[in-house]
Amino acid sequence: MAISPLVRFWWLLFIVSSAAAATGNWKAENALTVSDLFHAEMFTYASFLTGFVLWYLTIRIVREIQAGQNRLATAAVF
Repeated sequence: MAISPLVRFWWLLFIVSSAAAATGNWKAENALTVSDLFHAEMFTYASFLTGFVLWYLTIRIVREIQAGQNRLATAAVF
């Protein structure tokens, strides 16, 4: 069974978003200067931005699954 390129891209973005969030949290916890906090926020913002793209892709993937199920439900069995 082949995996859709859209799903592969979703997984890649999910990993990037999670890594950016974890890095931002770690940097914020270990920040010693205002500059360190600024860099931590950049990772957090990157996580938020990829999260918005993930939100859009999730809706698109679910709609494609629903459309495929509707096509199967209306297809003639015999």
